[in-house]
Amino acid sequence: MEKIKWLPVLMLLAGAFCLAGCLNEDDEEGGVKVTGHEEYVMTVASKKLAYVIFNGSDFFTEAYAVRKEGTQAWEPLTFISGLDYEEGYEYEVRVSETSYYDERRSELSWTEYKLLEVMSKTEKESEGLPVSFIDERSYKSVDVRYIVEADDKAVIENDIRSNGSIHFGCSYVFSFDMNNWLLADNNNEVMAYGALSKKDVDSSDFPESYKLLPPDGQVVSSMEWTFYYILDDVKTEYHSYDVFMVEPKVDNESAVSSGKEKEYSPSPVETQPWMYEDLTEYYKAKYPDAGVKTVVVCQTFK
Repeated sequence: MEKIKWLPVLMLLAGAFCLAGCLNEDDEEGGVKVTGHEEYVMTVASKKLAYVIFNGSDFFTEAYAVRKEGTQAWEPLTFISGLDYEEGYEYEVRVSETSYYDERRSELSWTEYKLLEVMSKTEKESEGLPVSFIDERSYKSVDVRYIVEADDKAVIENDIRSNGSIHFGCSYVFSFDMNNWLLADNNNEVMAYGALSKKDVDSSDFPESYKLLPPDGQVVSSMEWTFYYILDDVKTEYHSYDVFMVEPKVDNESAVSSGKEKEYSPSPVETQPWMYEDLTEYYKAKYPDAGVKTVVVCQTFK
């Protein structure tokens, strides 16, 4: 029987292992690098708060309110790996914070938080929390206007003021690109948030009844806005409006001094959405004896 010549085989295997080692070393050098690591104790508050994530197209979410040991300020944290969170309980946890860098990714650097130990879990309402992690200046107060033509106006107007889809006393927050929204109550507590779909439409297709409640300013475009809310990562249609984008009237100093009427500002101003809906058929069906002729509701911003 011919003897196997092992030396060439061993040399080939050694070369293969060497090549693999070189490739792994290259991957490590050009791959993910750990740029920082620390472990510490933090408090996780008993409820999550509204937060905006700026990532090209900013969007709204909810974040943990956390406070490092030895500090007083609550700060937002969107994710803690391994934490089985239950609202209504305040946690004392030990976590690791690890920062990474990878030049191959579009997001070059990022930080990950990982649960190491749950030190305590107490059923309580955390104290000193802010209302949200969103700048208060971002909230736009809703200004509701309506017109009712009916034999029994009082019953229709009372219903409008108690209609949950008409947002008296509430505020909206919109992302910079107007593709995301958040609705808050009069205490800035979050009621809903989600995505916004917009498309240009011809205002000639809008109901004639809108002319009974004209916007204050110059209409520059007309659109259809559809609000979608997001619950448990599920996107559901929430409400649709016919929208006029309006350049508001402002006082022109020269016009005021000369006694002329208000004019539109020659300088750029922020256009405001005026969101309309004709609820005539809805209220005819709901109150057949009220003699309803026209019901129009408009929501804009102060």
